[in-house]
Amino acid sequence: MLVLASSVILVTASSVIFVTASSVILVTASSVIFVTASIVTLVLASSVILVTASSVILVLASSVILVTASSVILVLASSVMLVLASSVIFVLASSVMHVLASIVTLVLASSVILVTASILILVTASSVMLVTSSSVILVLASSVMLVLASIVILVMASSLTLVMANSVMLVTASSVIFVRAISVILVTASGLMLVTSSSVMLVLASIVILVLASSVMLVLASSVILVTASSVTFVTASSVMLVLASSVILVTASSMMLVLSSSMILVLASSVIFVTASSVILVTASSVILVTASIVTLVLASSVILETASSVMLVLASSVILVTTSSVIFVTASSVMLVMK
Repeated sequence: MLVLASSVILVTASSVIFVTASSVILVTASSVIFVTASIVTLVLASSVILVTASSVILVLASSVILVTASSVILVLASSVMLVLASSVIFVLASSVMHVLASIVTLVLASSVILVTASILILVTASSVMLVTSSSVILVLASSVMLVLASIVILVMASSLTLVMANSVMLVTASSVIFVRAISVILVTASGLMLVTSSSVMLVLASIVILVLASSVMLVLASSVILVTASSVTFVTASSVMLVLASSVILVTASSMMLVLSSSMILVLASSVIFVTASSVILVTASSVILVTASIVTLVLASSVILETASSVMLVLASSVILVTTSSVIFVTASSVMLVMK
């Protein structure tokens, strides 16, 4: 009986020690696993959030830089194109009006010379017919011829001087207007470079072009009317030519401005649509990435927590069962020993 009791006590004690050691080991291991899993989960979640946020910030920053750069380049290119188009239109208009003025000047000069020559021939013939009756009359006729020749020379010289003076005035006026127009265009262009609104640039350019064209046409028309005041028919024809030329220039300038305006509006509209679409796509993509990352993080964390909790519950249940069993065995053995004694 003593041997049996000793055996029971040893078995019970060893069972209790084994169960206790196993429980401690299991509890310690489960705690380490739970802490490790929690740390890993937090690190993974933090890494995912940081990486996702960094990617979104980088994409948004890159998009903003690209959109800003493209907008600046578009505005500068539009300004340069508008200034160049305005310069070309004004140079073409000035060249056309200068050529017309030169043609008018040449026609006037030839008309004055023809009229003067006709008058001189008529006067000379009449004088010769009248003074050919006697030698005295011939002498007088010679004197008259000299006087007439002097008058003819003076008239022709004054006519040519007048024509040349008018030509110089026209050329000088055209040059001054052209220089002033170039200065205005340069000043306006430098101002337009600072303006970011395409509508303001188009309106200013249209006003400058119309004002310059109107000034040039008004000066040239006034000069032509003053020079050609002696011939109503020629003045009428010149006026018609000027009106037609100015109409063609205005229609051409208006058409080009309309085309440029339409192009600018289309380019700006497409740019706005592109920027809006890009922003929507980027915002949607970043939202989807953030939502997906959050869901994945939550699912991973939930899975780890559930698995860890299940392991802990299993270990605790096993420990309780082992402790309960060992306690029952110990109590039973003690009772048997007491009864046997």
